[in-house]
Amino acid sequence: MNVFIISIQTSRDINIENLVSDYSKRIFGSFTEIEIKLNKHFSSTEKQKDFEAELIQKKIPDSSFIVAMDENGDSFSSERFSDFLYQNQIYQNIVFLIGGANGLSKKILSLANKKISLSKMTMPHKIAKLVLVEQIYRAQQINQNHPYHK
Repeated sequence: MNVFIISIQTSRDINIENLVSDYSKRIFGSFTEIEIKLNKHFSSTEKQKDFEAELIQKKIPDSSFIVAMDENGDSFSSERFSDFLYQNQIYQNIVFLIGGANGLSKKILSLANKKISLSKMTMPHKIAKLVLVEQIYRAQQINQNHPYHK
């Protein structure tokens, strides 16, 4: 199974990027992070989300199980997330999508096989990416009965 995270990049934070990179290196198997940079201003939130959706959709590999990170999605414990990840390893690719500051468009949400919320709390999407990458690593450790989880 190939794991992808596709996200919209806004401002950079080298400290968070270093942490994401550290956890990314720990993940075994194929892991790809794709950041989409926007250099355009929009007249409305919906136009921006639609534009982001077009760019995101172009990056989603074929044969993918698509997981949209969405505040209204299902919440999982780390153990349940590990179960979810490994139940879906039958797919060639599992792709996690993180939208920009305004979230993902309805078009992208309708493509998703699953919607997941990391928390009921609001957080910057770069921190959401860090939490997601760490949870993917933790899911692998749980699956391997490694003591990292506890």
